[in-house]
Amino acid sequence: MPKGVPVATVGIDNGQNAAYLAARILSIAYNEKEIPQTYAEAGIDEELVSKGLEKLGEYVRESFKHGQVMQDFGHYANTVQISDNLCLALSTDGVGSKVLIAEEAGRFDTIGIDCVAMNVNDLICIGAKPVGFVDYLASERPLPEKVIDQIGKGLLQGCTESEIPILGGETAILPDMIKGLGGYGLDLAGTAVGIARPDELFDGSSITPGDIIIGIESNGIHSNGFTLARKVLQSKYKITDILPWGISLGDELLRPTKIYVSHFKALREEGVTIKGLAHITGSGFRKIMRLGQFKFLIANLPEIHPIFEVIRTAGNIEWKEMFTTFNMGIGLVVVVPPEEADKAIEILSKQDRTYKLGSIQSTSSGRVEIPEYGVVIE
Repeated sequence: MPKGVPVATVGIDNGQNAAYLAARILSIAYNEKEIPQTYAEAGIDEELVSKGLEKLGEYVRESFKHGQVMQDFGHYANTVQISDNLCLALSTDGVGSKVLIAEEAGRFDTIGIDCVAMNVNDLICIGAKPVGFVDYLASERPLPEKVIDQIGKGLLQGCTESEIPILGGETAILPDMIKGLGGYGLDLAGTAVGIARPDELFDGSSITPGDIIIGIESNGIHSNGFTLARKVLQSKYKITDILPWGISLGDELLRPTKIYVSHFKALREEGVTIKGLAHITGSGFRKIMRLGQFKFLIANLPEIHPIFEVIRTAGNIEWKEMFTTFNMGIGLVVVVPPEEADKAIEILSKQDRTYKLGSIQSTSSGRVEIPEYGVVIE
């Protein structure tokens, strides 16, 4: 008999269920010991991911000779100039394993919003205005009408907030590839197209020391970090458990990703000089470093949303891991000249809570510093 299995288990149902019970007991004990504390332990080794992207990037860059590409590979989106005064921008992204939470909770009404948000928010980070969207929905079997209806309504809501049409999409039934939790396994992704004049594009190259870092609040966890969050939270909670602030775990995790298109448009319409935008998604605050080789000093972070403290406590996760996996309550970072910071904050605060997070400082190598939490990201 395996060590640690109570002898009494063999007496239940004449021993017929002993093996099952033993496996369950050992599984519970194993899970308690093996709660992941990092994204890598949860199954996502970002170092290996980066190596794969570097290899893929070789082929992507080789293709640039076939058009007038305006950004290097690896930014939030990219553009190709199609006339003297017009660039076409593209971004592709998906909802990721957040769909597993939707499946477990039986709620699919927000993941369509997430799908749109992940794409349009990336487009604005290069200065492009979103103008259209298509989606890709793959499932392990034909989805019930009620599920399709909820996903469709979410896509419509996301595109309505972004002021863009849904131009079409693709569906696929892939029973040999898509495996859910035994219900409605699916994968949801999309592509957004945007436009901009060449002189409207930005990538952080105009940022200088002294510029101000502004942060706009997120709507919770958004659509990144779920591989770690699910495994940590499900070791302690059920999807129906009510959190201390009065919402179920499922509903909290399914809060839709905030769409920042209207914030971007407001800044542009009011003539604010946007030097850089960073959508805080996968890799958390490390994403800010896409804007250049500076020291990004985050000296005034607002109180962190309680869901992140629940995750951190449940998994005994270090602060650096939290800040390089989750958005920690800041969904979009805006960099502006110091003389325009107050104006930008006033404009953005009309829509959401907005904070002066810190400033840009010179350094020999890029990094993000968050002194309050003892975090340095390099």
